[in-house]
Parts: sequence; structure tokens; C-alpha cells
Amino acid sequence: MAWQKTEWACGHTGSMQLYGKQDGRDARVAYEAGRQCLACWLVGEWEAKGDPRAKREDRYRLAADIAEHKGKRIAVPKSAPVENEPTESINPLADISTEHYWLNWPDVRPQPLREMWEVVNSWTMRTWGGVF
Repeated sequence: MAWQKTEWACGHTGSMQLYGKQDGRDARVAYEAGRQCLACWLVGEWEAKGDPRAKREDRYRLAADIAEHKGKRIAVPKSAPVENEPTESINPLADISTEHYWLNWPDVRPQPLREMWEVVNSWTMRTWGGVF
């Protein structure tokens, strides 16, 4: 077991806990050097999924703490500013109303539960002979 210093492709530096022969350790360091660090990857995943952790000022520190439990010590800033969300709605369908649909097509309104049950019950009686 050894801690090996490395620099990831994102620019963060740190060290990794490695096991095995020296050839395997060197290969792992070279592999990790071509990738983002685990902290940057985690923050990217949180932002993509809309996770509330992505909005925290200390999100990189939180991700680095998670990475440390996986054998990677990453030097990251203590805080990073969070981008403000747009104030306008980005949903293109937000202004469309479906009220006119129900007014123009009264025959497709949802039926009350009792009427729907009577239809299902009559079908069951005709099809299965009232088994259910």
C-alpha cells in the first residue's frame, strides 16, 4: 500500500492510495492523469441530475471528502461560487392552456368513478360470466 502523488486532467492535484506491484501502480497513475478527478466528476453528475448538493458553496470540498473515503486525496478550493438560475421559465409549454380542449370536446371528459365502474363491471359480466 502506498500513496502516490498525481495531477488529474482537470488541474487538481492530490494523491491516491495504490496497492500491488510498482508496474500496476504506475499504470494506474497514468490512467488517472488522463481523467477528471473524482471530485470534479461528482460535481458534474450532481449538476446534471439537479441534485441540491450542486448548489452548495462547498460542493467541491464535499466531493473531495467523498473521494478521500475512496482512497483519493484531492486538493480543491474550500468554496466555489454557484451560478444563479434563470428567473424566467424555460419551459416552452408553460403558457399553453388546455382549457379550450375540454370545452370543445365534452364527450372526452373523464367519467365519474361510478360510471367507469359500471362499464368495467358490465364488460366483466359479459366476458367472464361474473367470475370476478
